[in-house]
Amino acid sequence: MASIRKRGENSYLLVVSRGYDYQGNRLKPAQKTVHPPKGLTAKQTEKWLNEQAVLYEREVKHTPGEPVDRSITLAKYIDVWLEQVAPKKLAASTLVRDKQDIRRILPALGHYKLVELNKDILRAFYDAMRSEQNWKTGGLLAEKTVGGIHSCLCGILSDAVEAGYITHNPAWRAYRKKGAPQERPVADEETVQRLITALEGQSLKYEVYFKLILATGMRRGEACGLRWSDIDWRQRALHIRRNVVKMSGQPILVKEPKTRAGVRVVYLSKELCKLLRVWQKESVWEKEQRGEGGLEEEHYLFRQPGGDSRVPGTFTFRFKKILREGNLPDNLNVHSLRHTNASMLIAQGVDVRTVAGLLGHAQPSTTLDIYSHAFDKNKKLAQQKLAEAMGPIAQSPIYFDDTASITIPEIRSRCRRMQMEHGLDLVLIDYLQLMTSPNRNESRQNEVSDLSRQLKLMALELKIPIVVGSQLSRGAAQRQDHRPMLSDLRDSGAIEQDADTVMFLHREDYYNPETEDKNIAEVIIQKQRNGPLGTVRLGWEARYTRFFNIADQQES
Repeated sequence: MASIRKRGENSYLLVVSRGYDYQGNRLKPAQKTVHPPKGLTAKQTEKWLNEQAVLYEREVKHTPGEPVDRSITLAKYIDVWLEQVAPKKLAASTLVRDKQDIRRILPALGHYKLVELNKDILRAFYDAMRSEQNWKTGGLLAEKTVGGIHSCLCGILSDAVEAGYITHNPAWRAYRKKGAPQERPVADEETVQRLITALEGQSLKYEVYFKLILATGMRRGEACGLRWSDIDWRQRALHIRRNVVKMSGQPILVKEPKTRAGVRVVYLSKELCKLLRVWQKESVWEKEQRGEGGLEEEHYLFRQPGGDSRVPGTFTFRFKKILREGNLPDNLNVHSLRHTNASMLIAQGVDVRTVAGLLGHAQPSTTLDIYSHAFDKNKKLAQQKLAEAMGPIAQSPIYFDDTASITIPEIRSRCRRMQMEHGLDLVLIDYLQLMTSPNRNESRQNEVSDLSRQLKLMALELKIPIVVGSQLSRGAAQRQDHRPMLSDLRDSGAIEQDADTVMFLHREDYYNPETEDKNIAEVIIQKQRNGPLGTVRLGWEARYTRFFNIADQQES
């Protein structure tokens, strides 16, 4: 296949190697620029480019070979595909599922020649499928099932393009999802608590299995594929490396995740680790009772007496029973625990890339597509909270001015007006080095000195305190004791000279994560015209950018 190189925003270069001439010199490769249709997703764009690359390579090379039968029907090609292509390309579980879809495709489309298929025929077929009966439930086919049939057909026709039977894939963008996308069933906070209570009344095996999925968001088959060697007890980490699949009438299949992103690490709470330890001891006891010897690291967490992993269907059946007995919502299923975990992460403000990594999604876009409603709800909630918070702030006698490159005369003028109209008790400036002086100075040091003197005069004139933030030099970071000193004030010693009080903030855990002074901030008073020097220790809550009194917290 031709190689694909990105050139511009919507421009790609297809390159086909033409080999060497009779003297061994490399021939100039053939090149062609293509532009994918607008409005495609990243995955759709990739698929379109791959098809174009195949067609262009065939066009350049003009490879003579066996003549292609262009009168072949879809049914005959599927026979060829099942025999020659699918076994080499697809996983065993995927092939089983595709054969189920093919049984629905052949009666309606099998008689068509491949070259006769078009979007209109395929769209009529999808509409007819939506009125077909579900063999298991007796109801109509779900839209998800129709989408799966389309994916199967689209894959078969893409292989037909590559083999030269047709020049393009007629199923490309033929499928249109009907109806609004349905939200994934998730459990709310109250339901989660009730579910946990119900799980604690089950045998330990089921309690551990369902709590693992709820806490980590792993898939059913991934939980079934866990081995004791996958647990890092020291780090409280769980390595997800495999997936268990069981198709009807087929043996248990243990395979690697579909994508590299599926191989991942999730982290466990102390409580869940304790529960796993208890389950480990019980597993040892069960093996001894059956006379199977001790428990080994490579044994599955959830194993059958013979040693094989338990299959997801076992837990699916049990979960439905738990829901019925606990009078819990019947629209939930085991996979809902995964969705619930994702929704809780999103509600906590976890970014989409992190959520995607924890769930094993190859692309964050997949996470956004699946959980867009959760992100939307989170945005609405954040806006509501912001509006609620802004209410008291808007009514408070606080004035914000974010004018860029503001000068001291401009600040003085605005402060005078505020003082006359509303009264003025305090001015906060963040920060000194962002200000500019109207007076031209030869150096930045002189300019900062001038700014410092002007602020001092303004404070005396308005008879109010002015609190000014200032940058520090890198001197503190280079010392063994990182606590700042007066000499660390950046740009000018005039700041120390003009200020009545100089205070520094210091957090030891910023420089030394292993320190015992976690979440402690020191307010260091290095200069004080009207009082003593010293250090005040405060608590620090990073997520709220908030200081608090340690003594108050200890009393509570």
